[in-house]
Amino acid sequence: MADSALPGYYPEFYSFPPFFTRQPNAASWSSQLVQWRAFILAYCRAHKLWRLNLLDALDSPLFHNKAINRKLPLPVVREIITDLTATSNAEWTSPDKSAAYIFWRTPDDFATLLYTYIDDTGQKGTVLTLHELTDGDNTTDQEWYGMEQAMLVRCLNVLVKRGVAQVFSVGDDKGVKVW
Repeated sequence: MADSALPGYYPEFYSFPPFFTRQPNAASWSSQLVQWRAFILAYCRAHKLWRLNLLDALDSPLFHNKAINRKLPLPVVREIITDLTATSNAEWTSPDKSAAYIFWRTPDDFATLLYTYIDDTGQKGTVLTLHELTDGDNTTDQEWYGMEQAMLVRCLNVLVKRGVAQVFSVGDDKGVKVW
């Protein structure tokens, strides 16, 4: 069933038409939901997608397999994203649930990665701008490179709650200090 031309993060069932239909049987839906969660996270990670606009995403390869002419309906996409919010892998960015941040690692996991990076690079006690972390020359090989700053703040706030960082603003710029 798998299309060998598809990248490895595509699920085996991507070319199977029922994958794009919400299964009415609870056990089948539960299994399908697990597959969709894993696929969405892998797809967003591979494409460095930090935010999904659901209407735009409906026509992307994520939810639309043109080869078999199947598309996941919007209500089902919302249901899957809502499920991702329960595992801290997504966060709605609009009250109408039309867009969401996608965290292929939870904010806690990203916070740990950020802390480790800052510690390993000897930058504890130094003020770093959010721009340095998301778009700096020294972070191009880091998973959070290119992350939207609002998402980064969400991850850094985990470090604040742990008592090892302070996030602050100077004008329009934000920075973080980790100790």
